[in-house]
Amino acid sequence: MKEYILQYYASEKQGAIWGIVLGVVFIAAAVWLWHAAGSASLQRGLGHALLSTGALIVVATIVTVVHNNRRIIQTKEMPVVSNTDLQRSEVSRMEKVMATAYIGGLVIFSMATATGIALFTLAQKQLLRGVGLGLFLFGLIGIGAELFSMKRNRQYLEEIRQLKF
Repeated sequence: MKEYILQYYASEKQGAIWGIVLGVVFIAAAVWLWHAAGSASLQRGLGHALLSTGALIVVATIVTVVHNNRRIIQTKEMPVVSNTDLQRSEVSRMEKVMATAYIGGLVIFSMATATGIALFTLAQKQLLRGVGLGLFLFGLIGIGAELFSMKRNRQYLEEIRQLKF
């Protein structure tokens, strides 16, 4: 059972590479937009939002990697009395993750999307419209990432539920 848990955390770390890449792309796009845009333009506003989003993605991904490294060490050092007990513990942990972990993220990303739409459509200044567009993109990407993570974790939960020891 330990192998399944370790494999889970290893795959989470591999997925983090894409988070770092996405964050760096957002930061690079923000810098490019700032150089190409006027001082109060839509592009400048979008650049602000992309910079913030990129930095947030990079920081969140690094925190996730650090957490997963700790969990890998803890799992390796964990004494196992029985695979069945470890399986019950991991199933319980993942059920809690599935029941609670995504609510906050989905609410925040949905609010970012709605706020982005409102700013983009209602703001008079181009700079604010650009920020709105960036918030909209941030929200959509965040919702997509949460849904992808939910799907992966649901598959993992089903796999470990069906293990027979």
